[in-house]
Amino acid sequence: AQIRYEEDTIDLLKADWSLLTQPSRLQKLADVYKTQLGLEPVGARQIGGLDDIPVKPLTIEDLSSQRLGGMADSSGNGPADDKDPVVTGSTVQ
Repeated sequence: AQIRYEEDTIDLLKADWSLLTQPSRLQKLADVYKTQLGLEPVGARQIGGLDDIPVKPLTIEDLSSQRLGGMADSSGNGPADDKDPVVTGSTVQ
């Protein structure tokens, strides 16, 4: 009985969502609240492709200053007492 109730509730919510997201309803709301929302039509020249975005050049300094994920730290900046700082729940310490 509980499963059937949940399925009926889901069906009702889907129907509500379908009514609320109808394009004609959304257009009416956009017209009513045009000044508050500040919505304007999109011009054809406002849409671009990925090729229109300039690529930020990377320098060697940028690459060398970033830590690479998954790589071991061989810089000597590890713990002074040579103990692993990671504590897990599966081992006795």
